[in-house]
Amino acid sequence: MRAVRLVAVLLLAFLPALVLTLYLAAEERRRAVAEVEERALYFLRRATDEQERLIEISGRTLEVLSRFPAVRETDVEVCRRLLAEVCGQMPCCANMGLLDAAGNLLVSAVPADRPVNAADRLYFQRALATGRLAVGEFAVSRTTGRPVLHLGQPVKDASGQIKGVLWAALDLAWINRLCAESPLPPGAVLTVVDHRGLVLARWPDGEKWVGQEAPGLPLEEALAAGGEGVSWQGDAQRPPALYAFCRLAAGAEGGGVFAFLEVPAAHVYGEANRLLARSLAVTVLSAFLMLAMVLLAGGGAFLLKRAERRARRSEERYRAIFENTGTATVIVEEDSTISLANEEFARLAGYAREEIEGKMSWRDFVAAAEDLRRMEEYHILRRTDPALAPRNYEARFRDRQGNVRDVYLTVAVIPGTKQSVASFLDITERKRAEEALLRKLRLEEAVASISARFLQADDFDRAVNESLAEMGRLSNADRAYLFLFREKGTVMDNTHEWCAPGVSPQRENLQNLPGEAFPWWVARLRQKEVIHIADVSALPPEAAAEKEILKAQDIKSLLVLPV
Repeated sequence: MRAVRLVAVLLLAFLPALVLTLYLAAEERRRAVAEVEERALYFLRRATDEQERLIEISGRTLEVLSRFPAVRETDVEVCRRLLAEVCGQMPCCANMGLLDAAGNLLVSAVPADRPVNAADRLYFQRALATGRLAVGEFAVSRTTGRPVLHLGQPVKDASGQIKGVLWAALDLAWINRLCAESPLPPGAVLTVVDHRGLVLARWPDGEKWVGQEAPGLPLEEALAAGGEGVSWQGDAQRPPALYAFCRLAAGAEGGGVFAFLEVPAAHVYGEANRLLARSLAVTVLSAFLMLAMVLLAGGGAFLLKRAERRARRSEERYRAIFENTGTATVIVEEDSTISLANEEFARLAGYAREEIEGKMSWRDFVAAAEDLRRMEEYHILRRTDPALAPRNYEARFRDRQGNVRDVYLTVAVIPGTKQSVASFLDITERKRAEEALLRKLRLEEAVASISARFLQADDFDRAVNESLAEMGRLSNADRAYLFLFREKGTVMDNTHEWCAPGVSPQRENLQNLPGEAFPWWVARLRQKEVIHIADVSALPPEAAAEKEILKAQDIKSLLVLPV
């Protein structure tokens, strides 16, 4: 009986550590789910934006092409070469063609092996009915046999009557590029299906799935939602998985095309489960070793003495648990002081734990004023009305050296106390990857926009000025110029200029500039070299003239492209 009581006392001594371990594991699982959901929905939103961007670019291209004489006059051979060349310059375009007013195929960039009529296609019917660019539905192309989204642009004669429809077929090959460039959750599978559940594209291993029915997708839920959402699915045949979904393209009568990003539960919870198993193993092993020592010692006095010592060292027990969470974790007191920090947090912050615990506040590590204000509000709400305070959010973290990183926080009040437990996940690299992808998409959009602007430009000067403004804003520049050489390259003039707000124009001061006055500059331009001056003050002596004129305009760095 005495031995039973001793064992019971020993187990009670380890109970707080066990409870904290389970609590932290639950928080880690919730954080993992929130992070995967956020990353999945962010990717799907980017896919939707990319689809809309491609539709916009292709629509503008069709509008310009519909004005070409070869298209209006149905010069079949010239029109075919023109469409084949344009189609080859658009990676997302599977084919382009021209239909007559009855829907018969007259011209196709990809030759058709049989007569084709598209009078039943939605894009053709809409283009005829509205007289404007029409977007159809995803369907299997009758010329290429691939799932494509058709766009149709009416072609009108001189009197304004519709004589045909110029069309473009956009495939889903861009999905593979977007998936390869995006920081997707581990184990993620992207599936694009129509309203019947037939696969239009899939990453990875897309070829063997196209045209088949994809099992297990929450298609009915997606159709009912009509937009984006998240669902958990699984049964005896299929392991549970998280599905994020969004409508990629609209369709007739509430149909359309949906993209599903599937992440198996094993990948969602994998790291959290490994951390829980490791923490439980440490706790159980400690309890077993303690029990063995007590039984071998054979005395209650020893147990009581050990229990007292363990009570005094409870902080060390918690720290040992923290070290196995795998994330930077702290315990915060009601007054915002950090009372306990694990080694991972110390590494992230750049301080020793002895410098942090009991001496520093979580406020010391918040980099942005808006983040500090928001987190202080959450800190108060967490004690007055926990339901209103979010458990997960992002913030900017500043370490000892002043380096700023993006972190994902999971924060909650420890039950029965006035303490909070907070974990910090460094997501800087993920954010940088997302920002890099976004910059690349913006750059591609700008290039396409500039190209389309010059194709249909009625006012060349306005097209140049708008393009300079777009390039300047995209690159965060202060000024963008266009210089024109004349008199066999001996004189140059600043013909067009864009300036950011607050920057003084210099166009009037940059006229009739003799090329011989800038030999270092002109020599490189004649060799078609791109001139990148990262620091004007560091230009070599032979570029003294260039340095002088750039400094006069208060220019610190410059990029020059020969056209």
